[in-house]
Amino acid sequence: QPGYAELDAQVAGHLAAGAPWLQLKRAALPAPAEATRVAADVETLCRELDCAQAPQLAAHLGVDLALFAAMALRVEPSAGWPLLRQAAILAPRSPPVLNNLAVAELDQGHPDQALRLATRALEVQPDYARAHRTAARALLRLGRDDDAVAEARRYLAESRDAGPWLASLAREASPATAGRLQSLAH
Repeated sequence: QPGYAELDAQVAGHLAAGAPWLQLKRAALPAPAEATRVAADVETLCRELDCAQAPQLAAHLGVDLALFAAMALRVEPSAGWPLLRQAAILAPRSPPVLNNLAVAELDQGHPDQALRLATRALEVQPDYARAHRTAARALLRLGRDDDAVAEARRYLAESRDAGPWLASLAREASPATAGRLQSLAH
């Protein structure tokens, strides 16, 4: 945003110096204690530097943090939740952040909450394919098979390689719905 470039640059420089976790590669998954420390570091840095005055950076930081959280959740759920919460504070309208929250809720057995978050992501960015995928899975788990098939169709409109995902979704569905989902691939 105009007027924020210099402040964003200052905050980015401070974060790069004080938050080495930003340099982590995808293969480096955090331990629970490290993830909690990272969330606390981000919270402290944003409070000290007033990330509200650097909205572009805060949004980018939130997306990076959500990716880091998604990796952490695969290893240890308690490691990822503090990061996801902090990502949502930094980037509350970011489709990737909202979708990562939705996936985490789905993995925790909360399809209603996952659907709400995926829907919010789609309100912000209607063509965000991953949110369509998450919404389809949540709808299926809620027993809303027709809506799940419709959402899968929307996902296919935005994605090129959906075969493996459709097969995975079909395995969760009733036989009739599985057949409908598999027919979408043809």
